[in-house]
Amino acid sequence: MRLAVGYLKVREMMKILIPCGRTLTGSSNDSIYAAVLNGFLLVLSEEGDIIYLSENVEEFMGISQVDMMGHSVYDFSHPCDHDDIKKVLTPKTSEKMNLKADKLERETISFFVRMKSTVKSKGRAMNLKSAAYQVIHYIGHRFDKPRGMEDADKCPTFYLVFIGKTIPHPAQIDVPLDKDIFVSRHSPDMKFTHIDERISEFLGFTSSELIGQSVYAFHHALDAKTVFSAFET
Repeated sequence: MRLAVGYLKVREMMKILIPCGRTLTGSSNDSIYAAVLNGFLLVLSEEGDIIYLSENVEEFMGISQVDMMGHSVYDFSHPCDHDDIKKVLTPKTSEKMNLKADKLERETISFFVRMKSTVKSKGRAMNLKSAAYQVIHYIGHRFDKPRGMEDADKCPTFYLVFIGKTIPHPAQIDVPLDKDIFVSRHSPDMKFTHIDERISEFLGFTSSELIGQSVYAFHHALDAKTVFSAFET
């Protein structure tokens, strides 16, 4: 029943996403689209329901397309990230589409969410009840209901269409650092627990002078809001 209802919602969605007068036709290139995207396709309703997912979502999250479609995105996201999702689902007055040079320009939406993942190291899968969380970077656009469309009352006000890409854990990244980069580690209260000796080349401090100090004591006062939001959970 859930999938049947989901199919009906997909049909309504296509009335908004596909311009009038156009039809969908098969293509011999359809099979390579997912590989080219280097991610998976996600379509959300205005309530946060998962209207559509590309089949390759299982490669990134370990959960099949069938198991996720029709459910709410809140069922698979970390509780601490629900407020961020609600902000994305709430239209802002500044997010209005502008008509320039006869082209419809939409503001790009980009955000990060921790999603349930059953993918373990070496590609092995675990049970959904034991799932961990994987950071997903979603980037996409909002598609509003066209004015004057038929059966407008039956269609949602808008849909959100995203490409989701996994963000690897820092511990899994083994990339040589550029000479202009230094690495630091911090405790939960953002005190330095480790920092590269190269810090002296950039800021003039030695690592021993910074260990035990809070990073908040070194940034400019006008940057406080930006710094706090970066570490907000």
